[in-house]
Amino acid sequence: MKKLFKIPALLFAIMLVVSSCGNETKSDDKSNEKEQTQKPTIESDAQRVCDLNIEMDPFVRELGSGEIDNETYREKTKKFTAEIEKISSNYYSDELQIEEFSKLIFECLKLKQN
Repeated sequence: MKKLFKIPALLFAIMLVVSSCGNETKSDDKSNEKEQTQKPTIESDAQRVCDLNIEMDPFVRELGSGEIDNETYREKTKKFTAEIEKISSNYYSDELQIEEFSKLIFECLKLKQN
């Protein structure tokens, strides 16, 4: 009779341990996925700077055509330039990174303008 009570209790304990260990690995995998998706790469940063430059393009045209003056241009592009400077500052410390970052931005702009 004692064996009958021990077997279900033992099975329950094993199931509990296995299920709790399985949850930890799943949560670790999820946190690793979040870190990978949240951490910007040089490619994603270059893409963002490219997109910001394209968003600023109409203001550059307005400035060039004389529709707006320098002060108005600065006001309209203030948020864009601040974000570009913030992103770009991540790559100022390494000359190779600056070169690669600039190259990626240039390639992106070239593709989007064609």
